[in-house]
Amino acid sequence: MYLSIFGAVIQEIIATIIASALIIAVVFIWRNQIFKIFRRYIFKTFKVGVLDTEKEYDRDEVVSKIKSEGQKAVTIQAMGVRLTNLVSTREEEISPLDEMLRSNINPTLKTRILVLDPNSKYVKSRAEEIGEDKKKLKEGIEKTISQLVEIKKHNQDIDIRIKLYQEDPVWSLVIIDQILFLGFYVRRKRKVAPCYICQSEPMSPFASFSKYFDYMWNEKSENLSETEDSAGT
Repeated sequence: MYLSIFGAVIQEIIATIIASALIIAVVFIWRNQIFKIFRRYIFKTFKVGVLDTEKEYDRDEVVSKIKSEGQKAVTIQAMGVRLTNLVSTREEEISPLDEMLRSNINPTLKTRILVLDPNSKYVKSRAEEIGEDKKKLKEGIEKTISQLVEIKKHNQDIDIRIKLYQEDPVWSLVIIDQILFLGFYVRRKRKVAPCYICQSEPMSPFASFSKYFDYMWNEKSENLSETEDSAGT
């Protein structure tokens, strides 16, 4: 008798715990969705904040958004290690940057590209962070530079400048006019890197990262040598 009563009590406790956990989960999800809706309303109404901070875009989504903005851009600026959102190293694939430049309707388009120097000491540390062979990463960066040089040759009527930097790679930036595609290099290998979209509005990080790019361009980078530029490496 006592055992049956005890068993019933235990079942009641377990049922209560499960029900409580479900209620907490539902409330958490509901509040989170409400917060997202409210944040989007604030962004669209008052142009304050960062759009889509929780969403992690895959490469195809990011490339599609970048190409869409790039077709009518006045300025395109980018900074990164291999710049996979802009440059394709596959021979059969047209690089998004090349496609974007060819379809751009602005005759005064200016493009500035910053790439990690393949001879930088940070290539080794970055390779270790993501569990990749240093030689493979270096070759990947060199292929990116080679593609950028080829793109420059194919679009000689456009102002395209390429520089190399030797600082520790932390941020991945694509700035198209007043829109910033912001990514960062995580300290572990992962399939999808986060990308945030910021507009040049009050309380947005756009201005800070735009200044950061200018600082890296003016103070912490060097032009491609004539040998690299002509050889495409």
